[in-house]
This record gives sequence, structure tokens and C-alpha cells, in this order.
Amino acid sequence: MGDESNAIVFPKLLIDENDVAASHAASVGRPNEEHIYYLQSRGLSKKDAMRLLLKGYLLPITEGIQDLKIKEALIEEIEMKVDAL
Repeated sequence: MGDESNAIVFPKLLIDENDVAASHAASVGRPNEEHIYYLQSRGLSKKDAMRLLLKGYLLPITEGIQDLKIKEALIEEIEMKVDAL
């Protein structure tokens, strides 16, 4: 992740009730430098620390996916993209 990183966000709300207020948000930021430093103090390179933090942030998103084919494909895609950094 660097100055040339970008994000594409497709907000979508699926609400079955008419009497609720709902909104969506997205945020973009850099990984916490203290977390990177801590992982480096445990022997990881900065690149490996970044990869571990990114996977720790992204992989839990897959936990709610019921369809195993889709879930496995998403996990594979996340790991491939993060490992390519």
C-alpha cells in the first residue's frame, strides 16, 4: 500500500423494513504504524507485517458468506492480491 493505492466502493443497502433509518460509509487509511512496528519486533519484515494486517482486516469479511464456492473464491482472491503487494 502506498500513495498510488486506490479504492472502489459500491455502497448497497438491502433493507426489508420501511420504518428504519439506514446509511452506509467507507473509509480508507493506512495500517497502524504501531501494529507494523510490533510485528517487526517479532521478526516479520515490514512487507510481511503489512500483508498479515491486511489479511486480518479483509478475511473476516468472508465469514458471513454461506455459499462455499463464493467464499473460497473470495478468500483466494484476497490472498492473491495481498500476497502480490
